[in-house]
Amino acid sequence: MQQILVIAGNDPSSGAGLELATKFFDHINYYTFNVTTAITAQNSLGVQDFKYTSHPIFLSQLSSVSSDFRIDIIKIGLIANTALIYSFLDWYNSLKGNKPPIVFDPILKSTSDKNFFDDKEILGAIRELISVCDIITPNYKEAMIISGKATIDDMIKYFRKLGTKGGVITGGDEDKEQATDYVFTQKEEKVLSYPKTKLDNEIHGTGCLFSNAITYYYIETLNILESAQRAKAMVSFNIRNNLKKLGKGYYSFLLK
Repeated sequence: MQQILVIAGNDPSSGAGLELATKFFDHINYYTFNVTTAITAQNSLGVQDFKYTSHPIFLSQLSSVSSDFRIDIIKIGLIANTALIYSFLDWYNSLKGNKPPIVFDPILKSTSDKNFFDDKEILGAIRELISVCDIITPNYKEAMIISGKATIDDMIKYFRKLGTKGGVITGGDEDKEQATDYVFTQKEEKVLSYPKTKLDNEIHGTGCLFSNAITYYYIETLNILESAQRAKAMVSFNIRNNLKKLGKGYYSFLLK
C-alpha cells in the first residue's frame, strides 16, 4: 500500500482540502497521513474564515509523521504562509536518504475568491518551494501571480527556470466550450482539452481533486505528461457523473 503525506487546510464541508484528499486516496486504497496547515470555516457558499496553524505545531506534525512512517509521496495544498513554507523546507531538507517527490497545488484564493495570502513575502517563499517540487498545478491566475508573467509560454519558461520537474497550468483558456490545461516538463509541453460540462453553479474542490489525481498517477507512472492526461480524464469523468448539490451553493464531488 502506498503511503501519502497530505499537507493542506481542513474543510468542514469535506468538499476540498484534507477531507477530499482522504476520501480520494481511501477510494483507491492508499493510506494518507494528514498534516494541517489551516483551520477553515467554509461551506458550499464559500469560505467564511480561516486561521493558519502555528509553525511550531506544524513542524511537530511533520516530525511526528516522518519519525515513524514511510512516506512515498507528498501532496501539498493550501500553504500560503511564509513561516509554514520555510518550516516545511527545513524539515524536507533534513530528511535522510531519497526524499519523496512533491506535488504542489499553490492555492492562493478559494473558489469564492477568499484571499489566503497572509504577508507580502509569500511569493518568494512559494517560489522556493516550487524549486524542490516534481509537479506544480497552479490555475492560470495563480501561475500569473507567482511568475509575474502574462502568457502561458512565459509562465512555463519561468517555472522551468525555478527548477520544478514539470507541472500543469489549468484553466488558461477563454473558450466557454472547452476546458484547456497546459502540461509541461523541463523538455516537453502538451495541451489537454475536454468539453466543458454546463452547470448552473461552480464546483467546489476541482483543483484539489485534480492535484490528488495527478499525485496518484505520478506515483504509479513517474511520468508527468501521462499523469496529467489521466488526471484530467478522471476529473472530467467525475464532473460528468459524480456531482451533487449538498448545500445551497457549489456542487461537491461524491467520488463513487
